[in-house]
Amino acid sequence: MYRLNNSDSDFFLFRMSRFASAALRTALSLLLFLLLPVLAIKAETKVLINEFLSINNGIIQDEDGENSDWIELYNAGEDLVNLENWSLTDDSTNLQKWLFPSVNLEAGAYLLVFASDKDRRTENEELHTNFKLASSGEFLALVEPGALVPAFAYSPAYPPQRSNVSYGIYQGQLCYLENPSPGSENLLGDQVLPPVFSKPADFYHQAFELELSVALEGQEIYYTTDGSLPNKEQAQLYTTPLSITTTTVVRAVCITEDGRLSPSVSRSFIFLEDVLRQGQQPAGYPQVWNDSTYPADYEMDAGICQHPDYENQILDALLELPSISIMLHPDSLFNLDRGIYVNSEKKGDEWERPASMEYLNPKTGESFQINAGLRINGGNSRKPGNSPKRSFRFYFRKSYGFPKLNYPIFDEETATDRFDHLILRAGYNYTWIKNGTDGQHSYAVQRPMAQYIIDPFAKETQLAMGHLAVHNRFVHLYINGLYWGVYDLNERVKSEFAEAYLGGDEEDYDVVKDLASDKDDKGIVDGIEIDDDGDGKPDRFLGRDIFNEMYGIATQVGSSPDDSNYARIISEKLLDLEGFIDYMLINFYIGNSDWDRGNWYALRHRYRPDKGFRFLCWDAETALIDVYDNKVSKREGEPTKILAGLKKKSGIPVAFCRPGVQTSV
Repeated sequence: MYRLNNSDSDFFLFRMSRFASAALRTALSLLLFLLLPVLAIKAETKVLINEFLSINNGIIQDEDGENSDWIELYNAGEDLVNLENWSLTDDSTNLQKWLFPSVNLEAGAYLLVFASDKDRRTENEELHTNFKLASSGEFLALVEPGALVPAFAYSPAYPPQRSNVSYGIYQGQLCYLENPSPGSENLLGDQVLPPVFSKPADFYHQAFELELSVALEGQEIYYTTDGSLPNKEQAQLYTTPLSITTTTVVRAVCITEDGRLSPSVSRSFIFLEDVLRQGQQPAGYPQVWNDSTYPADYEMDAGICQHPDYENQILDALLELPSISIMLHPDSLFNLDRGIYVNSEKKGDEWERPASMEYLNPKTGESFQINAGLRINGGNSRKPGNSPKRSFRFYFRKSYGFPKLNYPIFDEETATDRFDHLILRAGYNYTWIKNGTDGQHSYAVQRPMAQYIIDPFAKETQLAMGHLAVHNRFVHLYINGLYWGVYDLNERVKSEFAEAYLGGDEEDYDVVKDLASDKDDKGIVDGIEIDDDGDGKPDRFLGRDIFNEMYGIATQVGSSPDDSNYARIISEKLLDLEGFIDYMLINFYIGNSDWDRGNWYALRHRYRPDKGFRFLCWDAETALIDVYDNKVSKREGEPTKILAGLKKKSGIPVAFCRPGVQTSV
């Protein structure tokens, strides 16, 4: 058991009682003012959860030599506290989840408890809770014996965490601590804390005054309201509260006297009535995109907003889905030379721009903000003449602050809560805003048949059939406070995605895709590069070679009397046969027209291919259009040609029989 005293600590004694000094009461009042609703403290509390670490990669080890999560308590009172039958919990419905043994915590002392799920509570020995800490954020509380309300709680949840960066209290401010100090006073070192906002990001109906504050004297706050990243040269110095009267996005940093900057923080204050009045000429934004051929489109569509069937439902509808607010310099989107929105067909690292991503869920009150890289995503939808509504892709990197997004952004219990990338799908075919003049792809045909649920239906069906699939959810999108429409938030199929769901290391996965969607990537997503000619550039990828080998074997099933090709598919675990059959059934059932030659992914673990390549549904929006559209006999791309070969094996057609399904393959 770690129990350390620090008599020299100058930490605030957070104690509210008639015996406490005025300075102490002021300190706690400041803490409550700055941190509500994240932090809940009973007025008379003495013991605090001063610091915790949920991703421990070697900061301190427990008695078993393991890097367990840990929680640090601090007695900020003036008297010894015996913690017997106090409790720690990560469950707001079970406040007595883990009870302390008889442990004395002296005034000014620290106590370290490992959140390891090992459940050890023997007096005078190392303490371990019966739960671990969620890196994505969760409820965490300290509860007095028999109490119905926590003495101290991070409620409803502490924010997403990152590796070897703890979270706790410093000078009355909740903050990330880049120098974890288990069992001793929290210190900043060279770290500069970001400004504190007096109001949370949210949806508002009335004007208010926004105050920004700093944890330490001698620092200045600089802020912007155009989405750009603030600095001393290109931002406003904060001197008085800001009057927020309309939809406003604020980004702010603290700058020390010697020029050091804090991480930037961003908040979106959205006035829904202003969203409905959003016009075609927002200040500071161009009226044409790319060139005069493609006019800009900012205005809320009168055909919807003023339609008698919808106009009285829109305000409520804007609160029915979570919202994502993106903030970045307008030039990063619309500058003709470097803007990613107006150069939407450009790809690669040089076309990634730093941005802020904020998530607000009006149903739960949960929100988070993270800095990330932003790129345009998609294939044909990138072309300016095809659609003015672009898809986006987020990159979470350490260079922006957090190496991953740790947050349960998807509702399904099967979904991971750690992401390297996320995709905002705008929708392309059969959408309200699709351009085009030729036949089936024309605006006149597609707008009346606009739908956004078919691609999610395919993915959710694959999940419901018990297979690996991409999770999604619909969101409203705002860019620098401008409403940008409904988007479908998706996971990105990469090696990191495979690792999250199948285990192992991301470097051990091969991820391939169709050859038609992007001619530049040669059907490769992730895998081992092979340089045949020694010029330092990859000529091929091992994973694609293995996939091509599997494809060749599958298409030759039945060509030999001993069926050796089919035997190889099974014995060498080249293809997840059951999953592949269900994948094909989904696409046949929905009559997926824009598929097979394009719009699919497949992945496998290179060293333990327990099932072989697994196919995943992707971009199935051109489906369920015509009940007479039969894709069962399709023979165009690799998936259908694999099936054509496998069908030569006796028993494979029978495997397609499912209750309620009638098909002939």
